[in-house]
Order: sequence, then C-alpha cells, then structure tokens
Amino acid sequence: MPYRVRILIVFAGSLLLGCYKERPVARDVLILMVDEAATDDSGDGAAGAPPADDAWLRPARPNPFLECVDLPVELAHSSRLRIAVYDAAGRRLAVLVDDHRTEGRHRITWCGRDAAGRRAPAGIYFARLSAADRRESRRLVLLR
Repeated sequence: MPYRVRILIVFAGSLLLGCYKERPVARDVLILMVDEAATDDSGDGAAGAPPADDAWLRPARPNPFLECVDLPVELAHSSRLRIAVYDAAGRRLAVLVDDHRTEGRHRITWCGRDAAGRRAPAGIYFARLSAADRRESRRLVLLR
C-alpha cells in the first residue's frame, strides 16, 4: 500500500515561498533537513571565511529556538546592513537591523516578536540579510 508524502519547497534565496506537492511512495522515505552551511569557494584554505567585499549570515543559534535566536553576521567592510524576518507566506514580520555597520562580526538577536511587539506563533520563519551586493536567507524554527 503506497504512502502519501507531502513535499514543501520553500526557497527563501529568491523568496519563492510556496510550492506544495503531495505524491504517493511505495517504500520507506528518508527526509533530510539541510541547513545552509558556510562554504569556502575561494580555494585559499580559509574555510568558512566570508568572501572579500561581502557580508555573511552565519547559521542561527539555537535553531530551533523557544524565545530568542542569535543571527551572527560578518561584514568584510563597512556597509549598510538590513536584516528582516519573514513568515513562511513571505510577509515581513520585523526589521531587526537597517543601518550602517562597521566591518567585523556582529550578533543580531530576534526574540520571536513582530514589529508591533506581538509574539509570533510557532512556525518556520526566514531571516533575510541584505548588505553590499549580497542577499542571503536563513531558516528559523520557532517553538512555543
């Protein structure tokens, strides 16, 4: 007897937040959850280092989280930094940072609240970084 598997594709890099498909399967299914890990494409051996002239949004910690989550950011040079949180439907809940930041490491914290200060319900959210010429997103899982 085939089982039915739900496939949900949420691609926040270009903000395609949708796409739902249900399909039958006849065997056991292995579901992998992959977190966007920092990779080094420069070939210089500095694994995990941000590329020059760029910003880097590191994996959120802790994730999943109950109250607050830290979003580590590295900037290779001073630039305008914007980090906003979106729900799974693509609606912006809050803008955490929207100002000029110096180069180096920064830690931004989101405590599961929208722009009006209301607690967001449990669910999947996306932190979206915009800085210099870089756009990057991280999935956040809020538990209540």
